[in-house]
Amino acid sequence: MESIYLVITTFPTRDEAMSFANQIITKHLAGCVQIQEACISIYEWKGIVEKSVEFPVHIKTVESKKEALKNFIKENHSYELPEIVAIQLNDVSETYAEWIFTQTRGVNS
Repeated sequence: MESIYLVITTFPTRDEAMSFANQIITKHLAGCVQIQEACISIYEWKGIVEKSVEFPVHIKTVESKKEALKNFIKENHSYELPEIVAIQLNDVSETYAEWIFTQTRGVNS
């Protein structure tokens, strides 16, 4: 069975996160996208310590769609260097995994 991945990224606004989530689901790049509440990110960028409000986004996808999803984020994100972290999930319920597989194939459940 194909592996399930959790892909994490952030967006500067809730609207951008919502737009991305809708596109990702419509393109069947993921089965589910969760947009978290705003958080404060602190990081150094180009020699300056930055503090910004961001919206973390958790995306559940399958291994065969992971690279396409990462490329979609890279090519369409408003950030020069978007966060893209992909974590292979080793313990996913069988029924949830099947649902993710179905969604990423573009078959309505």
